[in-house]
Amino acid sequence: MAEKVLKDLIQLKNLKTKRITKFSGGMVYIRYDAVIDAFYLMVAPPATETAVYHLDDQIGLIFEPETREVVGFQIEAFQRVFAGKHAALMESLAAEESANVFTAMTRQKPLIVRNIVTASAPALKKRNITISNDLKNTPSRNIAYV
Repeated sequence: MAEKVLKDLIQLKNLKTKRITKFSGGMVYIRYDAVIDAFYLMVAPPATETAVYHLDDQIGLIFEPETREVVGFQIEAFQRVFAGKHAALMESLAAEESANVFTAMTRQKPLIVRNIVTASAPALKKRNITISNDLKNTPSRNIAYV
């Protein structure tokens, strides 16, 4: 059987994390794509050119290719796998009477952001990435669902 070897195009050590570790205000953009069951959180406008560095099967760092600055993260298999592993996140999603993730995310943006950042923290911390508390506690007026 042939062994398949994939090389990273960029190494994690070459990514910069200042924008998410030192975040101290500004806009946070969130999006849920139900078709592919993926959640995105970014501190850069949605039109920003980005690439993804996958940390594991579910969490990827979103970064700007030119600067290599991490501007957010994505979570794949969000509803199907990730949310089920995190009780607080499931509670915030279930707080809406409908089972619609979009509705929960638009009505409870600060709680959703806080719970997603908290749930993602262990996977990021394994790679020595700590998310700013200001990002975790972004007020509703600074969160845009795009």
